Amino acid sequence: MRYFRLFSFALIFVLLFSAASWSGIYILANQESQMGKMITKVFAENDRIRIESSGMMQNMIIIFRGDKQLFWMINTNDNTYYEMTKQDMEKISSKMDEATEMMKQNMTPEQYEMMQKYMKGKMPEQEKQETVYNKKESGVKINKWKCTHYEGIEGGKKVSDVWTASWQELGFTKEDFDVFKELSKFSESFSKNQKSGFMMYGEQEEKSPFDGFPVRTIDYDRGNNQQTFNIEEIKKQNNKSSLFDLPSGVEKVDQQMGKMPGGIEY
Repeated sequence: MRYFRLFSFALIFVLLFSAASWSGIYILANQESQMGKMITKVFAENDRIRIESSGMMQNMIIIFRGDKQLFWMINTNDNTYYEMTKQDMEKISSKMDEATEMMKQNMTPEQYEMMQKYMKGKMPEQEKQETVYNKKESGVKINKWKCTHYEGIEGGKKVSDVWTASWQELGFTKEDFDVFKELSKFSESFSKNQKSGFMMYGEQEEKSPFDGFPVRTIDYDRGNNQQTFNIEEIKKQNNKSSLFDLPSGVEKVDQQMGKMPGGIEY
């Protein structure tokens, strides 16, 4: 899964909690691909989310603040961070569109067609084929949850396996996860072609055939396992408010087109 998709999921806002004694969510997940392994921790509280990811030679923290309508991308390796507003994301998306148009003008039709095939629906002008999810089996045990197994089909080819646990099985309600939908809406201009386990839920939940939340997802590329995203733990807990503030001692850096803190490309 691409780095930004994981955050980008990514990458995944106002939580509607009841008057219960808890007020937050904690998720522990892991991702494994040919590039290596990554561990992700997610803390969600009211109108904010913190995503910590480590592995694949990077250590990143994403903090979304719905009250400020921005998020911070923090590289803990060199203690730098970017601040991005919705307007910033729209500008970057516009620049990506401009770059695509420039490539189109400077390439032969054959070269551009090859580029489109290589990018597989990720270029701004391309429309991603709709994935149809077919229910395969119920009552499958994934970790400690009973799940329903779906196969994702695109253009007649299998592109994913998804296992979902019902809200009752997880001990949550659908409304508890509204915060993920808010983050997805906030970043939709930038992440329209970038899907993550969390973002996929946030963006597609309204029309999804899923009953509940995806706890394991396997993506395939031409029949080969491309990546596996697995939820190890998900629970209600009170999160410290300081988790959603900028850490002390970090230095703000200017945004660079196509770069995250530390020079990581998105």
